[in-house]
Amino acid sequence: EWALSDLGRGLFLHPFFNYGKLLSTAENLRSCLVRSRQENSKKFGQILLGVGLSLPVLCIVLPLLVSADRGFAGVLLNLIKNFSIRFTFRPWMDLLMTLLIAMYLFGMFFGMFHGPDITKKKRTAFSQVVMVSFLMVFVAVYFFFFAVKVSGISGAMEQIEAGTLWTSTYARDGFFELCGIAAINFFMFSMVKWYSPQAALPMKMTLTILGVQTLAFICLAFSRMGLYIGTYGLTFKRVFTCWFMGVLFITFGLLIAELWKKFNGLRIAVMIGAVSFLILAYSDMPSWMTAYNTSFQAGRAVEWRINSDS
Repeated sequence: EWALSDLGRGLFLHPFFNYGKLLSTAENLRSCLVRSRQENSKKFGQILLGVGLSLPVLCIVLPLLVSADRGFAGVLLNLIKNFSIRFTFRPWMDLLMTLLIAMYLFGMFFGMFHGPDITKKKRTAFSQVVMVSFLMVFVAVYFFFFAVKVSGISGAMEQIEAGTLWTSTYARDGFFELCGIAAINFFMFSMVKWYSPQAALPMKMTLTILGVQTLAFICLAFSRMGLYIGTYGLTFKRVFTCWFMGVLFITFGLLIAELWKKFNGLRIAVMIGAVSFLILAYSDMPSWMTAYNTSFQAGRAVEWRINSDS
């Protein structure tokens, strides 16, 4: 038991504790080459640390965004081609993984000569500059995604009307990736609030923008699920999927409000989720789902008759 514990600490815990040492080393090298004020040098190092911390999460989020929308993947491909760079997604992933592995090995090498800090702290707190630079990477990527997505909605609707794109294909394409991105944003939101408990105005503004973008992701996923239900009716899984997205939407709304007014928003969200789940679970779901599907099929039959007569 102790051998496995020591092995786990040696392979994972201590190298990742030294994760930021490479960035601080690069910042020290820059400060040796370029003279600047100590305050500016410190902020530059904090920005490098925040951007570096965003790379592991970006390796998860970026593939989800590419899978969630084909238009975004195409625009990203064309954008890279405009700079005369041969782009496929695999080499960029390999580059990011190479950087992460290099930092990991640096952490192990650094730990050979510098032992871990054994002083106990109540809570590790990162600088506001580190957290803001960490979040701004995702805020910029999400803005770019929504800009591409909004411009491609009209084209998708035209393809559905022309019959070249199935409604079910459009509704399911990227739905689970969008839900995954919303869940990842929830963990990032909670992590930043935990490691920066005293949030200043720039931190509150950045978290608010990230929360609003997450609400937009949830609305986008919910609209696709609504389109799918409007085409094929209700099932148990679709009902609970809608419930999950609704609770996640309420949770993010409360977390955003919690930034500007002191109250325990997460506790309220947990209570709402538990009560709504019990109401939904103890309701007579088979009867009202059958009623909805019956009326849905009747409406589809009437619509088909009207279209056939016309």
